[in-house]
Amino acid sequence: VQLVKQSEVLYISYASTIRLLETFPEANFIYRVIMNQYLENSRERIRDLQHLNAVERYQKLSTSFPHIEQIISQEYIASYLGIAPQSLSRLKKNLSS
Repeated sequence: VQLVKQSEVLYISYASTIRLLETFPEANFIYRVIMNQYLENSRERIRDLQHLNAVERYQKLSTSFPHIEQIISQEYIASYLGIAPQSLSRLKKNLSS
């Protein structure tokens, strides 16, 4: 995990997580919902990398997170899109012209 802005990280041990899930059935439900969301997001990202070109991936990211470029460096955005930072610069230049 790499944080790009000031954050507070909280954690819970595996043993405590198991105890929590055994003690509170509603926690088990919440856990499953969250894990299913992470799984679906991961699958969607893989599908996007396989089926969308770099321009389409960039446009989708920009639509989903309109202010992402004010928070995250170009290097990280390029890495997320699966392209080199130089390619991202060219892509943005071509889209703006």
